[in-house]
Amino acid sequence: MKKNCRFVAMVLASALVLPAVSPLSVLAENDATEVAGETTEEITANVESNTTEENSKEQNEEEEFLEPEIVSTENLETGNVIVAETKDELKQDTVEDSEEKNAQEEQKDQNEIDLDKYELMDARGDKDFNNDGISDLMTKLLCDGEILTKDGKKVFGEASYLDVQKSDDFDSDGLKNGEEVIVENDEYAVLLSDPTKVDSDEDGYNDFDEKSEDRMVYGINGGVVGSVRLVARHDESTKNPTHGHVYIVYTSYVDNLKLSIDDIYGYYVTNEAYREKLQDAAKAAATGEEGAEIVSWRSTVDEITQANAPQRAKATEDIYIVDAEHEPHTSASVTLNRGDYVSIGHYSVDDVATQQVYKDIVDGIYTPEVVDELMKLYSAATGANPDIEYVKAHLPEIAAVVVPKLPELINKSYNAITPGGVCFNREFYNQKFEFDQGPNEIIEHDITFDQTKKMSEFYAVESGKQYQFMPHNCTSVAADAWNTLFGFTTDENGNIVKTQYYVESAIRYLDYRADLPVIVKNSIRIMGKIGVDGYVGPKTYVTGKALEKYEKSTGAAPTTFTTLQMIGAIIKEKGTAIVPTPEVVPTPGVVVNPTDSGNKGNNTGSNMAGTNQTETVIPMVQPTVTAQATPALATVPTVESTPNRIAAHSSSKSVAANDKEVVEESSEDASLEETTVDDEEKDTDTVSIESEETPLSAEEASKPSFPWPVLIAIAAAILCGIAVYARKRAK
Repeated sequence: MKKNCRFVAMVLASALVLPAVSPLSVLAENDATEVAGETTEEITANVESNTTEENSKEQNEEEEFLEPEIVSTENLETGNVIVAETKDELKQDTVEDSEEKNAQEEQKDQNEIDLDKYELMDARGDKDFNNDGISDLMTKLLCDGEILTKDGKKVFGEASYLDVQKSDDFDSDGLKNGEEVIVENDEYAVLLSDPTKVDSDEDGYNDFDEKSEDRMVYGINGGVVGSVRLVARHDESTKNPTHGHVYIVYTSYVDNLKLSIDDIYGYYVTNEAYREKLQDAAKAAATGEEGAEIVSWRSTVDEITQANAPQRAKATEDIYIVDAEHEPHTSASVTLNRGDYVSIGHYSVDDVATQQVYKDIVDGIYTPEVVDELMKLYSAATGANPDIEYVKAHLPEIAAVVVPKLPELINKSYNAITPGGVCFNREFYNQKFEFDQGPNEIIEHDITFDQTKKMSEFYAVESGKQYQFMPHNCTSVAADAWNTLFGFTTDENGNIVKTQYYVESAIRYLDYRADLPVIVKNSIRIMGKIGVDGYVGPKTYVTGKALEKYEKSTGAAPTTFTTLQMIGAIIKEKGTAIVPTPEVVPTPGVVVNPTDSGNKGNNTGSNMAGTNQTETVIPMVQPTVTAQATPALATVPTVESTPNRIAAHSSSKSVAANDKEVVEESSEDASLEETTVDDEEKDTDTVSIESEETPLSAEEASKPSFPWPVLIAIAAAILCGIAVYARKRAK
């Protein structure tokens, strides 16, 4: 009787403890399956029976689902009978839809892995997971801010270690991370380019297309952002040394180049619709082909008349629009992209006001009678039919009156200030509307971003000085701007010397200086004769520099890594060691070890192999069933397989060890133990687990298990009661 009571007690305890230590998914799949009092064969038979019933039920439901309405009610009423698809066709479509849906759900599961369940493995200095040229340890130090740039910035911004490790090219610019970042002496990071930007310096060129020394410098080839052309126009046939104009044309090599000058007198804005046509004109002017004439209304003086003034004005406004809102002598900016160009020149912008200034000077020195004689003399000498005899007859008496006061006239005229200043696009506006641009001479030179800022500062100062007829005119400002940028250099002795690009612009006498366009034109012509690089020569139509359109190169596509690959290599499941099991190990059924009743009613909830205690021991083992019924018994594969396998129950690796800890206590139960072992060996042959399938219970194994310590305590109390009752019966 004692043996029977003890046996019943242990069986009851096993029934209570087993649900706690078994995966919850098993209980969910097999509604309240009682395994404590059944043999292995019964469990297997029940599971197979349940599986057969479920399969039959699913088949019936599928057949019921595949029963379509062959002819709809509407078709019967209208008399239109349409034969529906056969069951086999519908079934095939359903299976294909189901497979596609399963594939989408599997992909979705992979993309929605909860990384909070995992933690980073220790980054190592001798490993480079993403093969980007930066070790895992160094990548982590850079992402954590342990190593910064010299100016205290994080190399990858706020990106995390995992974000950076997902690819060997974080910004997808064709350069690996290690080609953009180096670490000197393990102390600070040096950026050859910004690993978070495709265009580090935002000049319109991908980092992949620039040399390493240019990637962090705005511009190309050491910071070059554009081209400056010096244009000098003078028509020698006029016999007038003051005739003509000198200015520069700035062409941008980069995108988003903001050219700002703090003091601009007039601003003529480029019409956006004509920007591409202007670059087409530049290409036509460079090759001598047709198309450059878009920038100019005429090529000869005879084409300008009062009658066609409205047409010329309309044609000009199609390309350049006067910015009426701009106030004279205020700042202005123009933003240029690659191939855009703008003219910059100094102008006396008000002819009427300028003439009045000089008239007032003459009137203040001479009497009205002398002025009238001077005007007559000027008209006789410069009219359509110059009257040389009149000039000869009156010149001596006029000179007798003018010469005594000539120094005063020269001094006041030389220092006279007239309205004017620096303008954007005034030359291009005039070329289209009024003034002929030829004949001219052109020299060009590349300009850096720093030189561009220097040029802007120079023009702002010169524009503030306004305009003077001789010492500070268009020739003075343009030539001095060019020489400031390219006309001087420092020799090996530290002396400032002129370069081959220096241009002469003025005739000097004592303290006087007369800047004349013809002098600049001749300087440029001499450069062409001696072969100075950048000589363009005379052009009928003045344009910016012709540029080919920039085509961005594409480097090697970044190597990216999925979340699964990263889990398998650089992160692990929190709190558990993921150890792959090479082969499937079946789990034996419940084994109860009878012990001496010396310590009555005291049961343990853990494995006690190797101890000398005599209380009843109930090992926490799982029942052996077929693989279809208990997929959770499959061993956990390596982490690279599927996301569900990563979540598999980590305790499965200890099942075999638990089986060996069953203690043999009495010969009376030997037959029971032998029977259990035989059943185990028999069931081993029947267990078949598909290694490529993801066990359902593996998905649930990561969930918190039932509070089995509470049940063990309850079982212990029940066993104590049974033991007391058994002793009383024995007495």
